[in-house]
Amino acid sequence: MYYIIIFALLIIAELSYFKVADRFNIIDKPNLRSSHDYITI
Repeated sequence: MYYIIIFALLIIAELSYFKVADRFNIIDKPNLRSSHDYITI
């Protein structure tokens, strides 16, 4: 039972971090020299 509660809290924390990161531009937009192709948070 505790694992389900912890899992739900971590999902909520992750989703809220995505909103904060998008708001404050804490993202990495790749350029030609980057090793990744997609936006990374």
